[in-house]
Amino acid sequence: MAFNISVGGGSPSSTRPGSVFGPDVSHYQGTVRWRDVEAAGASFAFAKASEGLHTTDDQFSANWAGMRAVGIKVRGAYHFGHPEEDALAQVRHFLSQIPMPLAPGDLLVLDIEAAGGKSPSEVATWTGDFLGGLMKATGLPASRVLVYTGAWFWNSQAGGSSIASEHPLWVSGYVSAPPMPKGWAGWTYWQYTDKATDCGPSGSAVDCSVFHGSLDQLHARAGLLS
Repeated sequence: MAFNISVGGGSPSSTRPGSVFGPDVSHYQGTVRWRDVEAAGASFAFAKASEGLHTTDDQFSANWAGMRAVGIKVRGAYHFGHPEEDALAQVRHFLSQIPMPLAPGDLLVLDIEAAGGKSPSEVATWTGDFLGGLMKATGLPASRVLVYTGAWFWNSQAGGSSIASEHPLWVSGYVSAPPMPKGWAGWTYWQYTDKATDCGPSGSAVDCSVFHGSLDQLHARAGLLS
């Protein structure tokens, strides 16, 4: 993510730790050539939609449509959360950016890596409120509502809470194996670098993640297989 507080430096793309991979992008990448992403072999992709109560990503609409247009079956939209601002109001702001109805393969993500001056218990409670509000508003199961965070944030700033344990973890850690935040038994996606050059957009280094499983398992988790 653009605001990621990483552990160490981004690992080179040649050491990709899995075969099912995809980038995450925002306005920082400008206009993404999604055909390049598909040609690189990406099986999924994430794009920033919103942040806090008022910020939107001006590339999100193009990115959301572009993923599907080139046949990327699993696509995710993420919201950068601000626990100092109302959780349910942020849910509404986030969803106002996303065309409805959601289709099989569509995922929603809370990016939680800022405490906004709140205590660990308050950050944990806010996270639960946001995720619960998101599921209630969309009808999505917890399996399609992800949490992006890392041990570097969650353990200290959310107290290692298990409040989000039913939600797939998209873990951040730019080391040989991701340090696991407390509260989850394992990770589902791992953002292992912010310097991948073979993860999608040609000519630029981007965040790249791998899925913990096979392509069929990815599709099943995203609601594409019964």
